[in-house]
Amino acid sequence: MMDADLLPFHSIDRTNEYYMDDDQVDRLLTPWLETYGLTRISRLIKTFPNVTLVLLLYAAAHGRVDILKYMHDQFHVTDSLFEVAAASGHLPVLEFLHSVGYHERLRHAAGLAAAHGHHHVLQFMYETYPDEDKQWWIDSSDVGAAAGSGHVDVVAWIFDFWIPAVVPYTVFVDSAVWEALASATKHDQLAVVHAVASRKLTSHWFCICSIAANQGADVLWDYVDADLHSDSVIHVVSRVVESRNVTFAQLEFIFSKFTCLQVGHSGRDDALHVSLTCASDLFRLDCMRWLVERMEASAVSKIFRTGDCGSRASVMTLKEYGVDFVQFLNAHEVAFDQDFMLQVVTSSVEATETWNEWQALRNTRDPSTLLAYCANKFFDILVGKEGSQVQVMSQCLERLAQAYPPRVDVLRKGYQWCQLMVENDQDRA
Repeated sequence: MMDADLLPFHSIDRTNEYYMDDDQVDRLLTPWLETYGLTRISRLIKTFPNVTLVLLLYAAAHGRVDILKYMHDQFHVTDSLFEVAAASGHLPVLEFLHSVGYHERLRHAAGLAAAHGHHHVLQFMYETYPDEDKQWWIDSSDVGAAAGSGHVDVVAWIFDFWIPAVVPYTVFVDSAVWEALASATKHDQLAVVHAVASRKLTSHWFCICSIAANQGADVLWDYVDADLHSDSVIHVVSRVVESRNVTFAQLEFIFSKFTCLQVGHSGRDDALHVSLTCASDLFRLDCMRWLVERMEASAVSKIFRTGDCGSRASVMTLKEYGVDFVQFLNAHEVAFDQDFMLQVVTSSVEATETWNEWQALRNTRDPSTLLAYCANKFFDILVGKEGSQVQVMSQCLERLAQAYPPRVDVLRKGYQWCQLMVENDQDRA
């Protein structure tokens, strides 16, 4: 008959791994060990051999050196003790494991110690294993994890000591800076932001600008020199325009921050040109309008005539703007990218349910959305290029046929519309 105090362990015997359900293991083991100490461990293992691994991982995670000493002859069942203890910050456990020659998975242990903010563990590992190849011990994602959790002491140690001593490579520094700042700004760890940004590491200014633009982390701009060279600033402006959530307000801020972008300075015209080119390709209408208001008409016209407007945009972009931008588009002779126009028209064909609705869209003088306006305008432009409505509709159907999975109902509808267009052309003839 099984001993009564061991019966509850039947449930964790099936899991075998401490990490699979550590709360359940803790609820069972902690009070059991408080009651019996080490006296019943042998009996527990004899009854449930698979609990051996659970006990070892529990001991490493909870700093129980006494259990590890008692079970020393069982260490062969796992190579994870060092990393579990490192992640939990239990230096006495690491010292004991080292004393008995157990130093498995040091790379994973160092990374976990960094991510969980255990500076003392990192220092111990660095000093204890001088002959190990440490360059892979901590990667940039570990730095990001430490930064996002606010472990400013660990982040500072990594940049001030670890990187110069172990991985003094620009590519790693840049990656670590990016991960640290991106994670710290995302989680509002301002002390970490200051610790990293104020160190002026390698080309950190570009990293700072990129994160500030992509994440809207305005606090980072305080660490960027307003007197950067114009070539560098143009890179910054380009990155800002290309960021996912850019607004004309951000552009306004950038052009007010940098000295070389002020009216009368050499870099302003080049930055405006690069910005409008990029904004036009991405169809960022609010930015386009803001930039156009600050440029010479001839420079604007030159960019808008290239035929690249919308070349890096999608239909979803149009849904971000209202019909108030119709007036802006009508005021300028913009040459749109052909593939973008066909993408917009195809989307409109797919979304319009009936021929009568399509005809109403084609005949409206007062579109309710910017998408409806562009679909109508682009269809007319494409018909002018291709020679007939049927030809344009056929190209739309080719796109729809390539969708996965293709919508048979939409394709059938499109073919019917082609027939109606042919009949209309014949009637007009």
